Amino acid sequence: MDKRYRTKFSSQYLTIEPSIRLAPFKSNFYLYGGPRLAFNLDKSFVYEQGINPNFPAQTPNPDVTGDFSEVEKTILSMQIGMGYDIPLSSANRKTKFVLSPFVTFQPYFGQNPRANETWNLTTVRAGVALKLGRGKAIENANIIDGEVQFSVNQPENVLVENRVREVFPLRNYIFFNVGSTEIPSRYVLLNKDQVKDFKEDQVQFSTPNKVSGRSERQMVVYYNVINILGDRMQKNPSSTIKLVGSS
Repeated sequence: MDKRYRTKFSSQYLTIEPSIRLAPFKSNFYLYGGPRLAFNLDKSFVYEQGINPNFPAQTPNPDVTGDFSEVEKTILSMQIGMGYDIPLSSANRKTKFVLSPFVTFQPYFGQNPRANETWNLTTVRAGVALKLGRGKAIENANIIDGEVQFSVNQPENVLVENRVREVFPLRNYIFFNVGSTEIPSRYVLLNKDQVKDFKEDQVQFSTPNKVSGRSERQMVVYYNVINILGDRMQKNPSSTIKLVGSS
């Protein structure tokens, strides 16, 4: 570079960086990120023209000052970073001091100072922030001997439909209608596909509104007598069954 000529460029921006903070591990470590909005405050330059060293007696030319053209007035970009909060004061003090070292990364996209060229910036920034805050006593707090007392209101009980098991005596009779040899429809008859899924211990009923309805529930079990006997025969294939008819 020719030392007779030198350019000084001054670029200043006022930056607003709102961010969202996230603490994923429930500790003092945190992540944050958000947009960056920058407003240009200065875009000046100074062009210094030296003298030819071969002619040291010549009068130097005056410096040329001005502003760069096509400089973006506002720049919109983003940033991501991470940090760690280090408490400097005890938990019992009203005034809190926290020291937070951090690292932030500002990628190149969106950071183009001039509109007529491809000049852009990528920034990695590290630093330490000192945070100050002051708390106040919680009104109506129930504190006894330095301990905070909490109370829990019991939630209302929600009624649900219960399932109950009852033991009923089973009458091993099937009653036919007068003058008919067909099994009456009041008995529960299963088709071929339903037989394999039937289990005696699965004959259950919803809890009735009236506890006195035991006799009705007993009749429901009795009307499954054919299916119950069939289930017992499958469980005991060596058993002997004797059919007796009467009128």
